[in-house]
Amino acid sequence: MKNFLVFFILIHPSNGLSQTDSTALKDTIDFKTIAGLNFSQVSFSNWSQGGQNLLAISFSLNPSLEYKFSGWRMFHQVAAILGKTKTGGRYFITTDNEIYFESVFSMNIGWKTDPFFGINLRTPITGGYDYEKDPPEKIADFFDPAYITQSIGFSYEIRKIFWSRMGVGVQLIIADQYR
Repeated sequence: MKNFLVFFILIHPSNGLSQTDSTALKDTIDFKTIAGLNFSQVSFSNWSQGGQNLLAISFSLNPSLEYKFSGWRMFHQVAAILGKTKTGGRYFITTDNEIYFESVFSMNIGWKTDPFFGINLRTPITGGYDYEKDPPEKIADFFDPAYITQSIGFSYEIRKIFWSRMGVGVQLIIADQYR
């Protein structure tokens, strides 16, 4: 990842390097990653009300990259979560299964709001099943279906604490076997 960032910085033509004015906009790169592992277990013993034992595990990963240069802002984010649950004597079933990628490009034009263009992609990571049927029926797989949303509008930010966008969007759904 460091090689990619160095390569990206080196090939980016920056007007900020040739300026001597201290008020010139500076290029900034902000990379963050949040990862999570959740584990839950419930066990009943001598319980008069009944109930079933439960075991659940999920993993999430959420890296993001924000790059500001010459009045432009590029924001890229990936969010992935995969989880399984086992109830009673049954087998593990998939409870969380999604990967989400988003890119937003906005331009600072000196207004309270900035125009933006955004695109995102959402799809299952692995096969998804309808567990109400016996045996479970496969209803989704990686990139089947896939949801691609493109949007354009205005974004509003308050000191890196709050960032909101409003606009119009168009969604494309790609499905082959699992419509």
